[in-house]
Amino acid sequence: MTTYSNMTTVHPMWIPAAVKAAQQGSAKELYRPPGYETCWYTVNYSVRTDQSIRWSLSYRFGRGKNTTIANWVTDWLPLERVKFRPQPVRPPAEPIRITSCGADYLVRVVLDSAGLPLPVPVLL
Repeated sequence: MTTYSNMTTVHPMWIPAAVKAAQQGSAKELYRPPGYETCWYTVNYSVRTDQSIRWSLSYRFGRGKNTTIANWVTDWLPLERVKFRPQPVRPPAEPIRITSCGADYLVRVVLDSAGLPLPVPVLL
Protein backbone atom coordinates (compact mmCIF):
# COMPACT_ATOMS: atom_id res chain seq x y z
CA MET A 1 0.00 0.00 0.00
CA THR A 2 1.48 3.32 -1.13
CA THR A 3 1.09 6.63 0.72
CA TYR A 4 0.03 9.43 -1.58
CA SER A 5 -0.79 13.15 -1.37
CA ASN A 6 -2.24 16.04 -3.39
CA MET A 7 -4.93 13.91 -5.07
CA THR A 8 -7.22 15.75 -7.45
CA THR A 9 -10.07 14.34 -9.54
CA VAL A 10 -12.10 15.97 -12.31
CA HIS A 11 -15.38 14.82 -10.73
CA PRO A 12 -16.33 13.22 -7.38
CA MET A 13 -17.56 10.04 -9.13
CA TRP A 14 -13.91 9.16 -9.89
CA ILE A 15 -12.73 9.32 -6.26
CA PRO A 16 -13.22 5.57 -5.46
CA ALA A 17 -11.25 4.51 -8.56
CA ALA A 18 -8.53 7.11 -7.95
CA VAL A 19 -8.06 6.18 -4.29
CA LYS A 20 -7.75 2.47 -5.09
CA ALA A 21 -5.33 3.16 -7.97
CA ALA A 22 -3.18 5.35 -5.68
CA GLN A 23 -3.15 2.69 -2.96
CA GLN A 24 -2.20 -0.21 -5.23
CA GLY A 25 -0.18 1.67 -7.87
CA SER A 26 -2.03 0.02 -10.76
CA ALA A 27 -5.32 0.05 -12.66
CA LYS A 28 -6.44 -3.47 -11.72
CA GLU A 29 -10.07 -4.00 -10.69
CA LEU A 30 -11.00 -0.34 -10.24
CA TYR A 31 -14.55 0.89 -9.66
CA ARG A 32 -16.41 1.91 -12.83
CA PRO A 33 -19.24 4.43 -12.37
CA PRO A 34 -22.60 3.91 -14.14
CA GLY A 35 -22.21 4.53 -17.88
CA TYR A 36 -18.48 3.74 -17.76
CA GLU A 37 -18.69 -0.04 -17.29
CA THR A 38 -16.82 -0.71 -20.55
CA CYS A 39 -14.03 1.84 -20.09
CA TRP A 40 -10.37 0.88 -19.70
CA TYR A 41 -8.15 2.47 -17.06
CA THR A 42 -4.48 3.40 -17.39
CA VAL A 43 -2.10 4.49 -14.61
CA ASN A 44 0.98 6.48 -15.66
CA TYR A 45 3.77 8.08 -13.67
CA SER A 46 6.67 10.48 -14.18
CA VAL A 47 9.60 11.48 -11.98
CA ARG A 48 9.62 15.19 -11.20
CA THR A 49 12.70 17.38 -10.75
CA ASP A 50 12.34 17.22 -6.94
CA GLN A 51 12.47 13.37 -7.23
CA SER A 52 8.81 12.95 -6.27
CA ILE A 53 6.60 10.78 -8.49
CA ARG A 54 3.53 12.30 -10.21
CA TRP A 55 0.85 9.73 -11.05
CA SER A 56 -2.19 10.06 -13.28
CA LEU A 57 -5.27 7.90 -13.83
CA SER A 58 -6.93 7.94 -17.26
CA TYR A 59 -9.79 6.09 -18.92
CA ARG A 60 -10.69 5.35 -22.52
CA PHE A 61 -13.35 3.52 -24.46
CA GLY A 62 -12.02 0.95 -26.96
CA ARG A 63 -9.27 2.52 -29.05
CA GLY A 64 -10.38 6.05 -28.23
CA LYS A 65 -8.48 8.94 -26.69
CA ASN A 66 -7.30 8.75 -23.04
CA THR A 67 -9.00 11.19 -20.68
CA THR A 68 -7.13 12.01 -17.45
CA ILE A 69 -9.45 11.88 -14.46
CA ALA A 70 -7.11 12.00 -11.43
CA ASN A 71 -3.60 13.01 -10.35
CA TRP A 72 -1.62 12.39 -7.15
CA VAL A 73 1.96 12.49 -5.86
CA THR A 74 4.11 9.94 -4.00
CA ASP A 75 7.60 10.22 -2.54
CA TRP A 76 8.88 6.95 -3.97
CA LEU A 77 8.29 4.51 -6.80
CA PRO A 78 7.06 1.02 -5.82
CA LEU A 79 9.82 -1.55 -6.36
CA GLU A 80 7.73 -3.64 -8.80
CA ARG A 81 7.70 -0.60 -11.13
CA VAL A 82 11.50 -0.20 -11.11
CA LYS A 83 13.17 -1.75 -14.15
CA PHE A 84 16.86 -2.58 -14.06
CA ARG A 85 18.27 -2.82 -17.55
CA PRO A 86 21.86 -4.03 -17.41
CA GLN A 87 24.06 -2.33 -19.96
CA PRO A 88 26.56 -4.56 -21.76
CA VAL A 89 30.21 -3.75 -21.14
CA ARG A 90 32.09 -3.21 -24.39
CA PRO A 91 35.80 -2.77 -23.84
CA PRO A 92 37.64 -0.57 -26.35
CA ALA A 93 39.21 -2.42 -29.28
CA GLU A 94 42.44 -0.39 -29.15
CA PRO A 95 44.87 -0.26 -26.19
CA ILE A 96 44.47 2.72 -23.86
CA ARG A 97 47.06 4.69 -21.88
CA ILE A 98 46.86 4.73 -18.06
CA THR A 99 49.01 7.07 -15.98
CA SER A 100 49.75 5.84 -12.46
CA CYS A 101 52.45 6.90 -9.98
CA GLY A 102 54.09 9.10 -12.60
CA ALA A 103 54.46 6.30 -15.18
CA ASP A 104 52.46 5.66 -18.34
CA TYR A 105 51.18 2.17 -19.11
CA LEU A 106 49.64 0.91 -22.33
CA VAL A 107 46.87 -1.60 -21.51
CA ARG A 108 44.18 -3.54 -23.28
CA VAL A 109 40.86 -3.82 -21.45
CA VAL A 110 39.38 -7.33 -21.18
CA LEU A 111 36.44 -8.72 -19.20
CA ASP A 112 37.11 -11.03 -16.26
CA SER A 113 34.96 -14.03 -15.30
CA ALA A 114 32.49 -11.73 -13.47
CA GLY A 115 32.10 -9.50 -16.55
CA LEU A 116 34.06 -6.61 -15.03
CA PRO A 117 36.68 -4.65 -17.02
CA LEU A 118 40.29 -5.63 -16.25
CA PRO A 119 43.35 -3.77 -17.63
CA VAL A 120 46.04 -6.08 -19.04
CA PRO A 121 49.44 -4.52 -19.83
CA VAL A 122 50.47 -4.51 -23.47
CA LEU A 123 54.08 -5.57 -24.04
CA LEU A 124 55.85 -3.59 -26.73
